[in-house]
Amino acid sequence: FGVDTDGRTCVVAAERGWVDEARRPDDAAFARFIEDEADLVVLATPVAAVDEYLRRLAEAGYAGVLTDTISTKGHILEASAAILPDPSIYVPGHPMAGSEKAGVDSARSDLFEGVNWILCPDETTDPDSFQRLHELICGMDARVVSIRREDHDDAVAIVSHVPHIVASALMQLALEHVDESQSLLRLAAGGFKDTTRVAAGSPELWCGIAF
Repeated sequence: FGVDTDGRTCVVAAERGWVDEARRPDDAAFARFIEDEADLVVLATPVAAVDEYLRRLAEAGYAGVLTDTISTKGHILEASAAILPDPSIYVPGHPMAGSEKAGVDSARSDLFEGVNWILCPDETTDPDSFQRLHELICGMDARVVSIRREDHDDAVAIVSHVPHIVASALMQLALEHVDESQSLLRLAAGGFKDTTRVAAGSPELWCGIAF
């Protein structure tokens, strides 16, 4: 069951057979699915949307496994502890995959092949829930890497977040000097293109991650 705030995304995902059904989060069908059928929920949202979905899960009495793909864990760990009746159902996750492209039209079936998918269990994590997640992730040809949840944000900042910020800063610097030399960007070769590729990612998403 797919959920998205964008109606077209829901339609496209269902038409292409990626989900059996897709609805907006305020649709009653979503609440019914959570209450009656779901045993795994994957939150793949910006950080700012986390609290709303956690409240919906709590109100529906969801007791299955909960994981996510969010690239920072500080807020969602605090929110899950405060909102969920049983925070132990949440196993933080983060696939180290993606590109500068976004949206349903950029979806790729091989996105997770060969990538590291972080899971952050702790002493409260149910071993069976962790095993089920492990099997699901490996079934997509990704590799599970377990790290302590309190170490996640510092580690990922170095290998993922800082490179995005550096790429955006370099692109901004180049744009500021275009007027001085109209040929500047025409001189850019492989090094510049490789370094700035990820700067094409969503500014709104990356501002949220940085904050």
